[in-house]
Amino acid sequence: MRILSLGAKEHKTIQEVGDGINVATVIDPFGNIFGLIYNPHFAI
Repeated sequence: MRILSLGAKEHKTIQEVGDGINVATVIDPFGNIFGLIYNPHFAI
């Protein structure tokens, strides 16, 4: 993930939660936790 190369650290690893949707969380260099969602059903 690009966000890791920008200084974030993995908090919770990528998990598939069904229907091709993946979620994960990272911690930024300041200690904030960010949730990430990949949903292949969202239009780009």
